[in-house]
Amino acid sequence: MSDRPSNRNAAHWIRLPLLDRLIADADDDSAMPRSPQEAVEALRKAVRRDLEALLNARRRRWPLPETAPELITSPLNYGIPDATSGSYALQEKREALAAEVEATIRRYEPRLRGVKVRIDDSGGDLERRLKLRVDAVLRSDPVPEPVSFETVIEAVSHEVRVADQG
Repeated sequence: MSDRPSNRNAAHWIRLPLLDRLIADADDDSAMPRSPQEAVEALRKAVRRDLEALLNARRRRWPLPETAPELITSPLNYGIPDATSGSYALQEKREALAAEVEATIRRYEPRLRGVKVRIDDSGGDLERRLKLRVDAVLRSDPVPEPVSFETVIEAVSHEVRVADQG
């Protein structure tokens, strides 16, 4: 007998993203979450992975034509702008990048709502990296889940790492 949810208790289960469902082997029951808590955890991991991919993508440098506003949400505008090395030393540059990260997440991650991005100055190493905290609400049934991600952008490599903070 399968551990998959029956129709009568399906409301207590969270549907995983399409990509995760396609990757999982249909006959492999271990790939399916066993409980609602495991389903939420799987969804959080998928969102963290996709956020990291989104923030590691670099947007084109030249502006989009003003005559085609629909291009703002197109794949042409996917990712964040490529910052220059050392730009994290200036407060206004850090704030501008944090605002851009927030706008990008709002635009391309529909599983999150109420996205807020703030600069985390607790590390004191702003010359080498920029730490951002992303707070949002994960859209999940039956109950939305608050999430928080620590995002670190390396100044030299511009690599972005995203960690789930609970």
